[in-house]
Amino acid sequence: MSRFRARLYEYEQQTGIDLMKEEMESLADAFVQMMGLSGQTKRMDSLMVASSCKRMRRLELFYSCVSRMVKAIRATGLTELLDKRLRKYLDANDENDTLYRTPASEVDSKLEAAMTDAVRLLELTGEAFAKMAEYQQLKRLVEEQTEDTGHGRKLRDKSKISPNSLQNPSDEDATFRTKAGETHKGYVGNLVETFDGTGAVITRMDYQQNTHSDMSFGLAVIAAEESQATQAVTLIADGAYGSDELLMAPAGEKKVRLVATNLTGKAPDPVVSQFAIDEQRKILVRCPAGHTPTDSHYRSNTDSCFAHFNKGVCSKCPLRQHCGVKFQKKTGLVRVALKTIHRAQYLVKLGQTEFKKLTRQRNALEGVPSVSRRKYDVDHMPVRGYVRTKLWFFLKVGAVNARRIVEWAAQQADSLLFQTFCVNLNFSRRKNRLKSNLIVSAVI
Repeated sequence: MSRFRARLYEYEQQTGIDLMKEEMESLADAFVQMMGLSGQTKRMDSLMVASSCKRMRRLELFYSCVSRMVKAIRATGLTELLDKRLRKYLDANDENDTLYRTPASEVDSKLEAAMTDAVRLLELTGEAFAKMAEYQQLKRLVEEQTEDTGHGRKLRDKSKISPNSLQNPSDEDATFRTKAGETHKGYVGNLVETFDGTGAVITRMDYQQNTHSDMSFGLAVIAAEESQATQAVTLIADGAYGSDELLMAPAGEKKVRLVATNLTGKAPDPVVSQFAIDEQRKILVRCPAGHTPTDSHYRSNTDSCFAHFNKGVCSKCPLRQHCGVKFQKKTGLVRVALKTIHRAQYLVKLGQTEFKKLTRQRNALEGVPSVSRRKYDVDHMPVRGYVRTKLWFFLKVGAVNARRIVEWAAQQADSLLFQTFCVNLNFSRRKNRLKSNLIVSAVI
């Protein structure tokens, strides 16, 4: 298996083609046909996948990168480049003293010293070591964690450090993200499950660095479904996947209908949904109370509609506190973004019986991330790096599908056995009744 994975890794590095993903999705399509799933309803969710590398503090990150570069220089035999201050990074006791025995009050000074050593080491080595992985990591660290002041380099403020910055030299591809109040270091997987009353199979899967947004996943999935769909498909996801362009698409315009639950952001006033809009000219045609504006126009720079109404009518309207009207000298001005109207209209739709039923069906997919962590140990993969962990992730998703199809086949076998038993039982009963009738006839 390790050689097999190595060949897949090398093939993707050379061609950019992920054979494991193609195979897992191809198997999933075969499972769908075997189970007879309709393919008209699908649900989507993402899960954070932790990197197995250690979560490093800033001081530890600098010390580790400098230490790696110093050891790489020693391995080349060019130890004359290293002065006494840099040779201390070869001492394991110094590493323990710096990283684990330094009082909190001295951490900042030790960090400044490690940063100075990193910058000086880059100057000493120069481009002669540019092809070494240790040099590239050290250079990346200095560029991401420090900034040039014109009089040297200083530590960059933490708030200005990119989430794509180096988290650990042992996993250069891992990124940082905060989601739902929790911090994550690693990657993110996206799953699309095809389901109906018969069963469910994960038919699409994706894997990216964890800075990749759910909305980006959603756009890619819908584009792929649109290119392959032969029938109307309803895709159910949570609010993070939603965008106005996808959610508000007119019925029949797209083959894939996205239903997003729990939209992110502040919910607009429900009254706003009752504004009538001319979608082609993008102007207000009628207010929630049914009044026609005296004039209306659209401003593209703010994607908003501006409309003037009769001031006397607006001042007596019971909905004036909800529509956002602003009274001017002669008129009542309503300014409302098209995005706000569309969002309000969509929230009204979510309250309908059909949509409530669909949103409840999405919850079943929440169990997949839990099973992936508890049973398939997705957060503790024994490899590091984007391509290698991606390969393992798709294998684990394939294992989820394989277990489902085995359980489905067992149920089908049990059902067939039960049906055979019932047929035999009915035949036995008919035979006994026939025998009893023959005996009664003989007696008569």
